[in-house]
Amino acid sequence: MIALTLPYPVSANRYWRTVWPQGCMQPVTMVSPEAESYRKRVRRLAREAGILHPFQGRVSVSYVLYPKRPLDWKRRARANPARWDDSVQCIDLDNAQKILFDALEGIVFENDRLVRHIEGERAVPDGEARIELWVESMEGERAGETPASRAEKVSEDALSLPERFPPNCRVRTPSGRLAEVRRYLNGSSKHDHFERVICEYVDDRRSDDWVTLQPHFLTRV
Repeated sequence: MIALTLPYPVSANRYWRTVWPQGCMQPVTMVSPEAESYRKRVRRLAREAGILHPFQGRVSVSYVLYPKRPLDWKRRARANPARWDDSVQCIDLDNAQKILFDALEGIVFENDRLVRHIEGERAVPDGEARIELWVESMEGERAGETPASRAEKVSEDALSLPERFPPNCRVRTPSGRLAEVRRYLNGSSKHDHFERVICEYVDDRRSDDWVTLQPHFLTRV
């Protein structure tokens, strides 16, 4: 499996542009110069992480989208502690995924039609805007996975959220930061049935720093 921290994606309106070349009978849609610049940044970061060739065959992709935290986030959090980030400007997950996959194609995986499993999450802003990405090959046995480890995972998934992540237990977030579990959230609507864990960072980088994530993005420590 590979893990990357990538720049916040370009908006869909700026990623594609439609032109009508002279002499053509119909317009042509192509990536914009800004989109090409984003692709180059993704390619450079992948190379710096040691990714020289894309995965061969089917892959599983998970990502967490972090919008930029606004300057008045504390005021918003006091007014609505559980859902203050709903008002934060952010590209929607569907467009973010399209742009992300277009940038990753040929770099991390061969073709987006080979992406057979996708998990996406919009996280509570905790600083700079970015995407945390994980890509894993689905060809054959997954790295390090055995029948015993699969059975253990199934058993763990059967536990309730407080049993898996008790209050005040320490966890590692996808960005590598250390946090403690504070509260839990159930799905907010019929379209959002995912449970979430609200954690407070305890690594002293910033005070009053929180993150809300789905439990499979957390690792107990």
